[in-house]
Amino acid sequence: MKKKRLIGGIIVVVIFVIIFALIFGWKAFVNAQVKKYLANFTVPPSKVSVVKSKAVVWQPFIESTGILQALNGVDVTPQTSGLVTGIYFKSGQMVTKGQKLVQIDPREARAQLDNAIAAVKLAEINYHRQLRLYQKDAVSKSSLDTATATLAEDRAKVAQFQAQLSYKTVRAPFSGKIGIKDVDLGQYLNSGNTIANLQTLDPIHVNYYVPEQEISKLYIGQPVELTVGTYPGVTFTGKVMALDSQVSDQTKSIQVQALVPNHNPKALLLPGMFAMVHTLLPKENDLIVVPQTAITYTLYGDSVYVVAYRTDKKGKREAYAKLTYVTIGQQRGDEVAITQGLKAGEQVVSEGQVKLQNGAAIVFGQSKHEAPSATKKPATS
Repeated sequence: MKKKRLIGGIIVVVIFVIIFALIFGWKAFVNAQVKKYLANFTVPPSKVSVVKSKAVVWQPFIESTGILQALNGVDVTPQTSGLVTGIYFKSGQMVTKGQKLVQIDPREARAQLDNAIAAVKLAEINYHRQLRLYQKDAVSKSSLDTATATLAEDRAKVAQFQAQLSYKTVRAPFSGKIGIKDVDLGQYLNSGNTIANLQTLDPIHVNYYVPEQEISKLYIGQPVELTVGTYPGVTFTGKVMALDSQVSDQTKSIQVQALVPNHNPKALLLPGMFAMVHTLLPKENDLIVVPQTAITYTLYGDSVYVVAYRTDKKGKREAYAKLTYVTIGQQRGDEVAITQGLKAGEQVVSEGQVKLQNGAAIVFGQSKHEAPSATKKPATS
């Protein structure tokens, strides 16, 4: 019995040994196959689009936000009260300086003027009579002085009533565009009631602020460009006309006023519009420019993937992406200026860099972007 138990135990041990040997042998085989596969495995190249960086003539600028303001803008109001008997303008039309806008009933004022004129005639007759009598020593000097003063007073009343009569006709104080009328025929107007708003539109001012650090770059006559959301793609041009006399304590910036021609019939600027203003600085030659999509922005710095070449394991020449950190400047449209880190003519990845790592093999696809052009100009009004 003991011998049989010993033999049985040995058999069980042998079976376990064989099983463990098979398990570990299989694992060793699998690991060997995996290592062999990994040793021969190569990551397929990523398909990307590339574009060549170019040296262009770059127009730097100071970017600001501004508000459009008319050179002259008022609410047209009468200087005297009365009944409206005539309206001589339409809402939204252009008017010229001195143009008749509204007529207020002038009959009372004209009657007062006629009465004053008659009084002047009588005063003149009395003055000349007193003068002749005084020359003959028939009246005293005080009588002549009284006649003289009466004549002067009556003439002053004539001038007063002439002015009051002129106030009955409301005229445009300057040329411009008149707004929606706020008066009707037969309406009684009080002095100061608004008839309509009048604004000078051509040219027009734009007021904006520039940080105090940039003040040294500003000068009178400096060219500016501005755009408004109302007219996408249209750029208006003008010139700096005035700089404020002080820097704001709250914003530490200085107010700038530019004058902008406003005679484009398809894109009319209006007072109160919000504008994006670029105060143009001297142009920079040979500045490197790439599409904005080529830039990768991270906390560690801005970078691009430059196309480089190497020899693969099979001895073939292949392209790969080389991570390059750059210093970026201003952006204009879809173009970004590169001030450091890139040379003209280098190929950079413009699409598909999200899936790239430094040194990853790449193949080229068709790019939607073209190389920046030195002759590209913004649309102008």
